[in-house]
Amino acid sequence: MTEPGMTQSSRVVLALGSNLGDRLANLQAAVDALGAGSGLDEVMVSPVYQTAPVGGPPQPDYLNAVLVAATSLPPRAVLDRGRAAEAVARCQSLPTNSSGSSSPRSDLMA
Repeated sequence: MTEPGMTQSSRVVLALGSNLGDRLANLQAAVDALGAGSGLDEVMVSPVYQTAPVGGPPQPDYLNAVLVAATSLPPRAVLDRGRAAEAVARCQSLPTNSSGSSSPRSDLMA
């Protein structure tokens, strides 16, 4: 139960991935952008894993990580924060192209 005037905190899980440009720098830029400002607390980031793409045309391997945080933000606000982080990281990366490769992205998992 929350105190009057307080909002309940939930856990949020974001999947991060990049397979273009400086993939590690792209992931770091996304983590930095997600952590900027208020609303995501107790941020934890997994180790980075390299994974092969599945399906689609030939493309570079991905670097992936997971970010877990506590938040009292509504789900839409967390999704918007993820999209803003993608935009920041995309400015430092190559654009999405027709090969199926993608610029940095974050997906709201839970």
